[in-house]
Amino acid sequence: MNKALTLALSLLIFISCNKNASHVDSVKFENPYSSFGQQHNDLLILANKNQDKSTKSLESIFNAMVTLVEKNNNEKYELSLDETLEIIEKFNGETISSYAKQLNQDALINEGQLKKLIELDGILATESSEQNMIKEIRDFDFSVANDNSMTEPEKKLIYIASSVARSSSEFWASNQNTFLNDNGNKASCKRRWCIAALDVVGAVAGAVGISGTPIVDAVVLSALASVAGKCCFCCPGSCPNVEGLC
Repeated sequence: MNKALTLALSLLIFISCNKNASHVDSVKFENPYSSFGQQHNDLLILANKNQDKSTKSLESIFNAMVTLVEKNNNEKYELSLDETLEIIEKFNGETISSYAKQLNQDALINEGQLKKLIELDGILATESSEQNMIKEIRDFDFSVANDNSMTEPEKKLIYIASSVARSSSEFWASNQNTFLNDNGNKASCKRRWCIAALDVVGAVAGAVGISGTPIVDAVVLSALASVAGKCCFCCPGSCPNVEGLC
């Protein structure tokens, strides 16, 4: 075997090994802020608890959410229900991309964060199967970890957003038509990524530190954005027994 052929084969083996190693690393990588997504889903489960009751006020849902989040994180949520709803009203109907561009214009996130949030928006919008969505978000997280254009504190916001994106997608894949006394009006309900995207926008809004407590802000705003997004914007009229909403 001549030297040129040996060199070529060695190069191919090296490239193949690197690709396989990268795949393994991507599969093994765990979002360091995955707990945010789980807390988000825990609040949705809490909101949906005892949904057979004839009526449920938005205030009671909000108070239960805040109590649980404060207990889990040992931080106080500083915003009232009205203040929280005012924030949600401002971004309700925004896509992840449009909201991220707004934050970038206001100098609240940088170009690297903007680029990754737009990429995450595109992943959700594909409406992949749950299994493919999880893989795509895992690969996305791995790409964030290896992105040298952002510092670790800057990556935190992206990790929180992707954590909520993954958990929200999993939750709504099986609960979209059974959440808060859904009236079965599936014809008026947009694709589930509509709700998941609003959840992510809520998480990003909280993570930028609106009231100075980004941990609890991100969880509460993402969860309440879920309720408002599902009941009012993405699937209008699907939660007829929730008072004080829409």
